[in-house]
Amino acid sequence: MIVREKNFDIRKIAESGQCFRLNEIYEGCWQVLAGEKMLFVTEIDDLQEGDQNDLNAERNVYDEYDTYTERKVGSDDERNMDAEKIAAFDKEAVIKDHTYEFSCSKDEYESFWKSYFDLDTDYTKFINSIDKEDEYLTKAAQYGYGMRILRQDPFETLISFIISQRKNIPAIKVSVEKLSRAFGHDIGGDYSFPSVKELSMADFEELSKCSLGYRASYIFKSVEMINSGKFDLCKLESDKLTSEELISKLMSLPGVGIKVANCTSLFGFHRLEAFPRDVWIKRIEDKYYNGHFDEDRYPGFAGVLQQYMFYYERTKTLKRIKD
Repeated sequence: MIVREKNFDIRKIAESGQCFRLNEIYEGCWQVLAGEKMLFVTEIDDLQEGDQNDLNAERNVYDEYDTYTERKVGSDDERNMDAEKIAAFDKEAVIKDHTYEFSCSKDEYESFWKSYFDLDTDYTKFINSIDKEDEYLTKAAQYGYGMRILRQDPFETLISFIISQRKNIPAIKVSVEKLSRAFGHDIGGDYSFPSVKELSMADFEELSKCSLGYRASYIFKSVEMINSGKFDLCKLESDKLTSEELISKLMSLPGVGIKVANCTSLFGFHRLEAFPRDVWIKRIEDKYYNGHFDEDRYPGFAGVLQQYMFYYERTKTLKRIKD
């Protein structure tokens, strides 16, 4: 099925760090695993050979860095680009809508994937709501055009972001895949992320074989609480909780601090107002917002702006390293 939606760029979504089972398997083709479903998305835009080479080189640099980590990227001087380089980088932010081929029927697209990619939400409205005097955020949103917040499964998101603590993206993906192959089930050539019931059958030693390190105990205890009913994750979806209440409840689980709770709220419960703060966002706040970005200025969608800011700053830094 051919899909062309405004403000939808699967490459940017895949590189945004919000999902660990959305991977480019070869040039211009991504595999998406969500629940019981598997999808292949192929970009069918016409790319110039030079553009493809630039993309390949940039992705090689991306693999070295992490979305949710405390790893420092160079010194303060190294992180600062001169005005000329920044201006050149910003000129690359071309707003473009892409055409993709989805390996699913129209019925499956309408019933599942359209919602999963949040294609009914008007992200252009969010961009147009940005304070025009905020030059940094305006540039970040332009560069991040096409980014969307996926509607992922809350349990998978929770476990994935418990794993993410002090791990880089490739390492997170390795652990997620090991969990899926060890405790999930075959969905036609690949494996689903394990359900609560499936993961509850794992003993601690089996979990430890999935490259989880100290996080294995957090996952083991959290799964035990959810499976026993002591913590009702499903009820959190149906309860009309405020974002603060949701985050507070999530933080009662072992290994879930404020950042993991915000990530789970934004990426797992689709609370677009959630605003995770990692090392990249903290640097942005220190450099451009006197130490604090006021997310209350953008009620209901500050988390979307957080993704624009993160993607823009991280890409800008990695572009400097590549050059």
